[in-house]
Amino acid sequence: MRIVHITDLHYYRPASAGQLLGKRFLAAVNLSLGGRSAAFGGPARDGLVQDVLEQEPDLVVITGDLTAQATHAEFEVAAEALEPLLRRFPVTLLAGNHDRYTHGSTRTRRMESYFGSYMSGGTWKDGAWKTSGALLPPAAFH
Repeated sequence: MRIVHITDLHYYRPASAGQLLGKRFLAAVNLSLGGRSAAFGGPARDGLVQDVLEQEPDLVVITGDLTAQATHAEFEVAAEALEPLLRRFPVTLLAGNHDRYTHGSTRTRRMESYFGSYMSGGTWKDGAWKTSGALLPPAAFH
């Protein structure tokens, strides 16, 4: 059995002016002026999906921090980038602190609106991972 573990992808899109209130303002300063946004992305992350597809795992486990600041734009780019894995393999997903970055993203369950069926867990049955809910493409959640 092959299990692939992915974590801390930090898909990043600059926040809009209206989103730069409170915590995101400080993060934007840190990401922009501190140069941290340059660390997000790059060849390693960009090649990850293809590498996982080639490995053909029995299960993909993603343990959070899909986004940098939990904005809709970041979740959308994460859903698009991960779509080949979500469509082809059993996937289970956990939220990280960056996926719950603001009270609003937690209160509105933003991550669940994009990845909800992959967050419901599952069990091993008959040699395969079975989820407790139907696996739907991320676009089905919004």
